[in-house]
Amino acid sequence: MSVYNTAHELSRYLASSDEYSAYQAARKVIESDPQMVWLLKDFRRRQVEMQIRLASGNKPSDEEMKTYSALADAISMHKPLSTFLAAEAALMRMIADVQKIMVQRIDLWDYLADVTDKKEPSTDSSQSSAPARGPSGPAGGPEEGSANPGGQATRA
Repeated sequence: MSVYNTAHELSRYLASSDEYSAYQAARKVIESDPQMVWLLKDFRRRQVEMQIRLASGNKPSDEEMKTYSALADAISMHKPLSTFLAAEAALMRMIADVQKIMVQRIDLWDYLADVTDKKEPSTDSSQSSAPARGPSGPAGGPEEGSANPGGQATRA
């Protein structure tokens, strides 16, 4: 059986799961009321904006935090919206678990682990050409006096 056929079979199982059924039922309730749809979209928009700000190191203002907290509180007290968000979270958790199971079975190269080792690999200067450098050298480039002293290009 091909991987793609198996993936399609898995998607059919996911579509028949209790988590997906609960998600679909909650979604229908939300979609039946344009005001709930607007409130949910507004909440999501603000949530994404808040995450972007935090990820970029910008602290939201006190007013923005109050507005977001008030909206989150209102949503948590609104039964159909909180039911939808809980069902969505359960479905996403199941999908993430399935993805984790699949990835654990195969040996993917964790290239990000190499990035945390801030030491650059040594290079053979005869096989590479260094970019022109100013007085302070390129950002993240080799230290002065390393692989290619004097910045002269070499040929193999």
